Amino acid sequence: MQRALLFFAILALTVACALAQTRPKLATTFETHGIVQIKHNHSVVFGEGRWIFDLEAGKSLDWAHFGGFEHLGVYDLARFDLKKNYFISSADARKCEEKDLTDKIRSPWEWLDKAEVVGNLTRNGVLFDLWQYKTAGVTLEAGVPQKNPTELVYFSRTSVREEFHFYVEQWRTNKPHQSWFEVPHECKKAF
Repeated sequence: MQRALLFFAILALTVACALAQTRPKLATTFETHGIVQIKHNHSVVFGEGRWIFDLEAGKSLDWAHFGGFEHLGVYDLARFDLKKNYFISSADARKCEEKDLTDKIRSPWEWLDKAEVVGNLTRNGVLFDLWQYKTAGVTLEAGVPQKNPTELVYFSRTSVREEFHFYVEQWRTNKPHQSWFEVPHECKKAF
């Protein structure tokens, strides 16, 4: 009898702890800076990255630079207000790939509504929850401090072909300076 009571007490405590997790509420206008790690074809490279997003303005920028592996660097600017995407690879930094955007910009965090907590990690003495969502062969993860679920400290996107990890060193939720979203001169067509 006592074992059964102990079992149910532990079960209730476990359920209560799981329900106590606060779902992340991440801003849709932000500027991040951090360390990027890419695993591809059994190779691992580290670099510096920025992810800048302004949902209301319809603009986003993904930028990464890899010292020693310059050919892996990318500049990916989505200008939904112009209905254009501009992509520059470090493999040929003079060439800009321009594509039309036909959809509307979406929150990068829509998936968090369906995500589940898969663990707790400690980084620099701070305990944070790791939230995960799997869809169409891709696993998305976001790490947020337990005491501040509005701050992103980690993001990853993993598939069979590639792993992308972003270790956030700086998270700002103020409106990014619009110069981040200027169309690069490599992408401006001569008139």
